[in-house]
Amino acid sequence: KKKKDKEWFKLVQPKHAELAGKDKLICQLLYLQRVRQFKTHNATMFEAVYNYDRESMFEHPFESGVVLGVNADGLFMVDLLKMKYLYFYHWSQVKDWEFTQESFSCVLTESEPGEDGTYEDKTHVFFTYQGELLVELIEAALDDLDAEAERVERTAKAQQKEREKQKWDTIKRGNRRSQLEAAADDIPEL
Repeated sequence: KKKKDKEWFKLVQPKHAELAGKDKLICQLLYLQRVRQFKTHNATMFEAVYNYDRESMFEHPFESGVVLGVNADGLFMVDLLKMKYLYFYHWSQVKDWEFTQESFSCVLTESEPGEDGTYEDKTHVFFTYQGELLVELIEAALDDLDAEAERVERTAKAQQKEREKQKWDTIKRGNRRSQLEAAADDIPEL
């Protein structure tokens, strides 16, 4: 539901008052901190038409027009008419994808277990002329995640190696001190 100016003012004004007198940079950082919490942060979005089985007796959760979004966290779908999230899939749930000149499809593992307690893989098909770009973005996001995982692993190994070196240095200093104390004990008293 679209809000009127007066409604927006009532929502925004109290928050704005909290920031009155604060440094501009602080306000900008607070804004960025808030925006980064949104599921859509840093997402590229595409309009598409969801291709569902129209002969099915089951009710569909939305009409066919959707927005597909891709960001560092995963893949999501938004109902264009109601402007609400339909699904959000983290990259660990995205199993496969492909495109044609007129479509994009993906196999996703559902977030909730089915009646038998297993997590079902579901194929989603969308009509869009931007399937190739979607696939490129998905692959780039996954490459970025792989690179970040490798960086974290290298950092962890370097930190572990440094801890081991410090441990051995401490042991060596302890051994050297023990040797000096033993040598001191061997010196005859005058």
